[in-house]
Parts: sequence; C-alpha cells; structure tokens
Amino acid sequence: MTLARPSTDLASEGDLGSGPGRGWVLSLRARITGLMVAVVGLVLFASTTLGIRISERGLEASLRAEALALARELAAGITTRRELEDAEDLGRQVEDVLAARRTVRRLTFNTLDSGRLRPVVSNSVPLREPEASEGNALVARGEATAQLRVEGGERVWRALAPIRIAGQVAGAVGLDLSLAAAEEVAAAERRQAYLLMGGSAILLVVTLSLFMRRAVEEPIRRLVASMGRAEAGDLSARAAVRRPDEVGQLAAQFNRMLARIREAHEENLALLRRIENFNQELRERVEVATAELVQTNRRLFEAQRQVGRADLDVSLLVLGLFGHEMSINGRPSAGPVSRVPSPIFRVF
Repeated sequence: MTLARPSTDLASEGDLGSGPGRGWVLSLRARITGLMVAVVGLVLFASTTLGIRISERGLEASLRAEALALARELAAGITTRRELEDAEDLGRQVEDVLAARRTVRRLTFNTLDSGRLRPVVSNSVPLREPEASEGNALVARGEATAQLRVEGGERVWRALAPIRIAGQVAGAVGLDLSLAAAEEVAAAERRQAYLLMGGSAILLVVTLSLFMRRAVEEPIRRLVASMGRAEAGDLSARAAVRRPDEVGQLAAQFNRMLARIREAHEENLALLRRIENFNQELRERVEVATAELVQTNRRLFEAQRQVGRADLDVSLLVLGLFGHEMSINGRPSAGPVSRVPSPIFRVF
C-alpha cells in the first residue's frame, strides 16, 4: 500500500556517516570501535608495561641471588688461612671464574686485617674508601650482601660474602655481576611485548570493526531504509531484522507500529469510501428531487396559465351579460363595454 504523498530524502537524514551540509560525523560503529580500542589499548599497554617491569624486577632479583650464591660458593671453597693467603692459587681461581662467567666484571679475594679488608688478589682496582668501609662493617658482622651499583656506565650487582675459617670471619669474597646481558634480553622481550601488543590492538580493531559492522551498522541501516520507505508513503515496508537483541526488538517494535498505522490507514480509506458513496447517493437524490421540483413547477405554471385564461373568460362573460342587460333596459352603454361581444349570443 502506498500513500499519495511526496517522498522525502531520508538518506541524508538517516546517514550514519557524513552527509551534505552536515559536516564530517563519526558513525556509531567508529565511535564504539574507537572507545573500545582506546580502553583495551590502554589496558594492554598498562598490563604489558607492568608485566615488563615485574619481569625486569624478577630478573634483577634472580641475578642478585646468583651473585650472592657465587660469592658464597667461592668463600666456602677457602677453609684455611694458607689458602686465603695463596695469591697464586687464588689468581687462577679468578681467571677460571672470569673465563666461565662472562657477566662477572670484578672478582676480589680479601683478607681481614685489623678489622679492615685488604685485597689478596683481584682483577681490578681496589674499592673506594666508602665502599670498603661499608664492606668492612658487613664482613665484621658476618653478613653477605649485594647492592646495585653503576660501574663504567653499566649496572652491576656488587656482592660480598664473608670467608669463615674455624668459625671466625677471616676475609671476604667480593664480585661485580653485570646486568648488561640481562638488560639486553629484557629489552628484546620488551620489544616483542610491545610488538605483540600492537598486533593484538590491530587484530582487535579489525575484529571489532567487522563485528560492529555486521551486528550493529548493517541492521540499523536496513531499519533506517525501511523507515525511509515508510516516510515516503510505502506502509507495506517492513524491517527485515530478526534478532533476539536490542536491534531486533527495535525492528519488531517498528514493524508492529507500522502495522497499526497501516490498519488505521485502511480504516480511514474505508471510511472515506463510505463517505464518498454517501455523498454520491445524496447528490443523486438531490438531482432527482430537483428534477421533480422543476417538473412540479412547470405543471404549476401551466395550471396558473389555465386558471388565468379561465378568469379572463369569466370576466368577459360577466361583462357580456351586463351589457346585454343594459341594452334590454333601454340604456345602451357608451363605451367599450357595449362593443364587447357577449358569449351568450354565441351560445344562443
């Protein structure tokens, strides 16, 4: 069913994107996708950065434990004063450790002399006085420690483990374990994590965009097209969206509303047809009555003419009788009346 009314351009009004005279407008799909990407991207970035930080802290803790374990192991290998003072043997141990562990930057065997650490053998210069004093205090208490330092532009774990001989602290093993290799691994992992995050974000954008196009934009466009047909007067239009979600409910409600409008329109058309038929019947009856009235008027007019003629005849008859009577009585009438022929003479 199509209503006889001018069509309007709904495409420009219901367009989900840009349109003439409206400027550039983001579609619903673009806005939802952008919002989801922003939120998920922020969460991914925060979680990736936090994961990298946690991984780096874990790696640093692992290297600290490794530095302490190595220092303690080397300290436990010295059981006599003679071994502690044998610089040649300790020098070979230093070379072996440096050859086996490339991350060890400094290795020093120290003896405790009058409460102060004195290097027996080392592959580097002695420690500065503040660091030596700190080491003296720690070794005097018999504690092993590791501190994060920066040497030569790279970070190192500086570990110090006491050497015990006969239950007494006789010296200490000090070493610097570099974090350079671990930082390179962490940097590579960080790059991979950010690349993975970027790839995940791109995949999310594409997947979400396709989903929004299929689940939201296309059904809404079909619904808007059906509304355009209905606005143009086509009340038989229906929104072909059959889904159990909100869009499907909106389409079903639109179809029900359009069905009620179509029923009301059909009722109005039927009422108009009845009114038109009644008007036509009324016109026909008026025409018949008018024709009868004209005919009656004609008959009345003819009757009036006949009555007028009869009145004239009666008047002439009366005048004729009056003139005849006057002539009988010897008093002829002077005037036109005496010259009127009497119908009585014609009768007799």
